[in-house]
Amino acid sequence: MKETNPKIQVIGVQSSKLASMKAAIEKNELITLPANKTIADGIAVRCAGTLTFPLVRKYVDDIVTV
Repeated sequence: MKETNPKIQVIGVQSSKLASMKAAIEKNELITLPANKTIADGIAVRCAGTLTFPLVRKYVDDIVTV
């Protein structure tokens, strides 16, 4: 959508327990967070992905945590 209309705002959402992408964007590099428990194993990502990090940096305007 951002390629079609750059005015569109893309907001990412991560668990506050393991906000690895938000941390990576803030530091502008991939970092590994300490392990932490969540109610959903699928969101327990300690390090942002090497393929997704540059895409998020390019297309996501903000990341909020819940």
